[in-house]
Amino acid sequence: HIFQLAVNKTGVIRGNYYDAVTDTTTPLSGSVDKKSQRAAWKVDGSKAPVYEAGIANLTQAQTTMMVHYAKDRSVQYALIRVEEPEKTE
Repeated sequence: HIFQLAVNKTGVIRGNYYDAVTDTTTPLSGSVDKKSQRAAWKVDGSKAPVYEAGIANLTQAQTTMMVHYAKDRSVQYALIRVEEPEKTE
């Protein structure tokens, strides 16, 4: 699973979710809670899962994130930054 996230100054999250198994890309959306500084997003058109991470952690090369599948079912996963490949001429 690959997430491409962008956050604006007001805390609105937009981006894309790529599923390599099905080779599909779907828009995603979410927001940053200004009080807790937690970012939460979901794939558009689905109610679950909801993905959550600290906004400052999203700037790191590697961090953890919570994936909430249901009210009583959450799992912690690693979130790893994938850098854009260098362009060659």
